[in-house]
Amino acid sequence: RRTAAAGAALLAALAAGLGAREVLDRRAAGAGTPGAAAPAGPDARLIAVRYFDAGGDAALRPLADGLTEALAATLGRVPGLEVTSSGGTLPYRDTPVTNDSVARALGVGTLVTGRVEAEGAGQVRLTVTLRDASGAPFADSTVVRPAAALLQLREDAVEQAAALVRRRLGEAVSVRAALAGTADPQAWALVQQGLAAGKRAAALAAAGDEDGTAAADSAADRAFVAATARDPRWITPVLERARLAYQQSRRRGADAAYAAPHVARAVALAEAAVRVDSTSAAALGARGMARYWAWLLRVNAPDDAALDRTLRLAAADLETATRRDPSLADAWSSLSHYYISFRGKTDAKVAALRAYQADAYLTGADALLTRLYQTSYELAQFDDARRYCGELGRRYPASPRTGECRLWLLSTPDAPPPTPRQAWDAAAAWAAAAPPAQRD
Repeated sequence: RRTAAAGAALLAALAAGLGAREVLDRRAAGAGTPGAAAPAGPDARLIAVRYFDAGGDAALRPLADGLTEALAATLGRVPGLEVTSSGGTLPYRDTPVTNDSVARALGVGTLVTGRVEAEGAGQVRLTVTLRDASGAPFADSTVVRPAAALLQLREDAVEQAAALVRRRLGEAVSVRAALAGTADPQAWALVQQGLAAGKRAAALAAAGDEDGTAAADSAADRAFVAATARDPRWITPVLERARLAYQQSRRRGADAAYAAPHVARAVALAEAAVRVDSTSAAALGARGMARYWAWLLRVNAPDDAALDRTLRLAAADLETATRRDPSLADAWSSLSHYYISFRGKTDAKVAALRAYQADAYLTGADALLTRLYQTSYELAQFDDARRYCGELGRRYPASPRTGECRLWLLSTPDAPPPTPRQAWDAAAAWAAAAPPAQRD
């Protein structure tokens, strides 16, 4: 236990891969039948939904984000489509990056864009456009709905985009209603406001603005509380409060004193979400992640027996959650970390691969790719190790993890013998990328 707790930062860099080649090849060249020649460009079934444009209107930004994420989540459940998660497109929200550059960066063959605008007499206009990998538009659709009819606008956005995708692929694409859960449009709007505030908090935290982060966190939590007041039986705002508390608990890394109250609140809120819906895999996953983080930090438990119980409960939550819903990337990622110490590298690698397949753009994907590389290396699966190190370098070229894996790969027995200069250069590149406190 001491090793796992003291080495949390190191372990956060470790697991994953059988079948990884298929996943990365598909992202790089588009999905195709085994043995077939690679298509000229990305397959049209590889889709990304770029965050809809709110025209600089701050009041419409939460609505535009909510419509984007609802559409991406719904299309992601359609068999035969591979949809980039909203985490992959978030860096391009409200930026001048061109659509062809976004499609190229994400390796997709179809890009969905949209624009939300206020119309006269309390109306909202939504225009959804489909684009090919060059960014060129080839189909669009517009709906206008009363501003109060947010849930209808959300469902219309899904149906319109599905119709465009059907036209694009030339085959049936069936979608279900995106986000049932509440019949109260104001509750849904409040959740979108909370999510938007949560995004602001994450950006401000990354910029080191503690006061701004705290204000945005409070705004997010208030919005979720207000949504629950309008619809107490809707699990989403309770679950989002739990996720927000968990994110807060990790803002200072392994600072246990700072994290303890936040992680305790994350566990309590996740338990409240489970009480709202005991079948919810997402709620179990959130509770398992919070419990596992509490165990790693050795907080909120009076003795070793209580810590052992926390670990057992965390593992049970995570395994049940991923069994019920294999798309829970965050839960798979935590489970892969747990397996490193308690189930072995093969299980850790498989769990990390499941996380990467579910969401290649989840927060901490650089740590996930590092786990995939390291477990592959330690299992002597050197082709996989090189593949994951290459993907890490492509997506995170300035990360010290990239420099580390490139140095280690010089030592594989199937690689050409490196020269001393190559080794010193790789070590110097690793050191240069590391934070100043770690360079020595």
